[in-house]
Amino acid sequence: MRRLLAFSWWGIVLVLLFAGCQRQPTPVVVTTPTPTFASPAQIQTPPGATEETQATVTPRPSIAMVMPKPPGSLYERRLLTVEWPRKMRQGDGDWVRLYIEADETGRITPTVSAGGHVIGGQPIHIPNLYETHILSVEAVLQIAGLHVSPAEPVMKRLFPGQPVDMYWTLRADDMGTYRGILQVDLLLMPRESNDISRHPLATHHLEIQVVNFLGLSAFWVRLLGGVSTLVGLILSIPDLLEVWRALRDAVKGTEA
Repeated sequence: MRRLLAFSWWGIVLVLLFAGCQRQPTPVVVTTPTPTFASPAQIQTPPGATEETQATVTPRPSIAMVMPKPPGSLYERRLLTVEWPRKMRQGDGDWVRLYIEADETGRITPTVSAGGHVIGGQPIHIPNLYETHILSVEAVLQIAGLHVSPAEPVMKRLFPGQPVDMYWTLRADDMGTYRGILQVDLLLMPRESNDISRHPLATHHLEIQVVNFLGLSAFWVRLLGGVSTLVGLILSIPDLLEVWRALRDAVKGTEA
C-alpha cells in the first residue's frame, strides 16, 4: 500500500515539475497614446494652408486624417463595447469581441456576460455622412506573445442604425501575463472619389493572464512541485529502507 501511494506521489511530482518548467515569457507592454475624438467643427485649417494641402498630409499612403464636416453637425450616437477573457488556460483558446450598436438615447450600458470575461464600453459619435460618404470601421488587435487570429486589420462597413460585430480568437502556448491593444478607427470615403480619411474612434488596453491546466500560476506550480517532491521522498523512506534491508540480507547470504 505504501509503495502504491509513493508511486502516486511521484507521478504527481513529475506532472507538476513538467508544468512548472514551462518557459514563461517576459510580458511585453504595448503603449500608445489614447486618441481623443475631436468634433469636426474643431478641426481647423492651418494658416496659409488649403483643403487640398491638408489632404496631402497623411500618415499612410493615400489615407488622410482630415474628417469632413457633417451637414448641420449631425452625429449618430453609438456604444462601443469590447469583451475579452480575464484568464486563459495554457494551450486552450478564447476570444475577443468588438460590438458597436446604436445608442440614440444614451442609456445603453454594456451587458456583463459569463465565462470570466471583462467588459469595457464607451460612447462614441459617428458623423451622419451616410448620404455622401461610405463609412467603415477598421480594428486591429495586437497582443505580444499570444496567437491572435485574424492578425491583420478587420474592416466592416457601417450602415445607419445597424450594429457592427467583430471577433478575434486567441491561443496561448506559455504561462504569464500578456498585455495588448485594440485600436479602432473610422474610415470615411466620399462617394464621388476614392480618397479615404481615417479618424481614431477608441483604443482599448487588454490584460490577460495565462495559467496552467490546473488553474495555477507558475509560482504556485513550482511551490507545489517542491512540496510534493518533499512529501514523496518522505513516503518513499519505508520502501527505501526495505530495499536496503533486502540488499543487506542478500549480501550476508552470499558471504555465508
